[in-house]
Amino acid sequence: MALKDLRLPLADLISQVEEEVQRAEMEFMHGVGAARPSPRTARCSRVQPLVLLLSAECGAGAGARSVSLATVVELIHAASLVHDGVLDDGIREGRAPAGRVKSANQTAVLLGDYLLATAFSALGADGNMAFLSDLMSVVAQMCEGQVNLLRSRGSFIAAPDYLDILRMRAGSLTAFCAKAGMLTADGSREWADALGRFGERFGVAFHIAEEILDLVGDDSDGSATGRVFGPDRWFVFPLVQTAQAGSAERATLAAIAEKGEYSPKDLSVVRRLAEDTGALSRCWEIVHSWLDDALEHLELLPETEARTLLARTATDLCGVQQRGPTEHVRSPAG
Repeated sequence: MALKDLRLPLADLISQVEEEVQRAEMEFMHGVGAARPSPRTARCSRVQPLVLLLSAECGAGAGARSVSLATVVELIHAASLVHDGVLDDGIREGRAPAGRVKSANQTAVLLGDYLLATAFSALGADGNMAFLSDLMSVVAQMCEGQVNLLRSRGSFIAAPDYLDILRMRAGSLTAFCAKAGMLTADGSREWADALGRFGERFGVAFHIAEEILDLVGDDSDGSATGRVFGPDRWFVFPLVQTAQAGSAERATLAAIAEKGEYSPKDLSVVRRLAEDTGALSRCWEIVHSWLDDALEHLELLPETEARTLLARTATDLCGVQQRGPTEHVRSPAG
């Protein structure tokens, strides 16, 4: 969903969050006299604050505490993207000028740490300290998920293991946002818990949908190739599913992985392989399953305009067209 499609007040709040994150980044980079890294590669880098604010709207409405916590969350998300980039470059160092990579990564590590420090400082300054323990637990889960992904590099990871990793890397932060948004708006604990379960399942569904769309979408700028064959994770979920089709498919994927350098042609090869083996269809089925489960939890809340908008936002971001409360149709890209 594009920012322009949101109601104006909510769009203004999201813009405010983004401006605060950019200000923190620019303050640090100006201080060290370096150009700001470009960590945002996803189609929608504001998913987490959007979920938090929409969840608050399902309660008494998004107020100052909601906006402040949404900013904290986006600072943490931005820090995670910066640190992910460092891991990528560390793996690539053998194929790039080591001095340049080392210098850029030194700055990036400090930027990521600065963003995390800024996030937790803001948490204490704006009356949201009650969320400190839960938020630190989420950051720990994100790190654990990344470690598990690094351990799997160079081998074929099983689909259930990959889904567990996505729960930690993607589901945990989105679950926190959905739950905490309601609590900042004085909503009931029951509603907040239901939103937390919604957030975890939507977070995983959204991440898988992003990986599918990277594989099947337009790659005219070459950015999708880097995401599909990201060195920190080797292959994305559609190719995890493809590898389970048989030994011939695993051999083809292994041969591409051994090259180390990837091209749009490689993307075309694995796209066709994922389509021919039915891996793409299975991935869309999983997206639908996790999304349907998410929406079932959302329906535990009273039916309001905000709940409807949150459901529509979730289906749109997953590349799914909504027909009814729990009935969906795969997007043309799928």
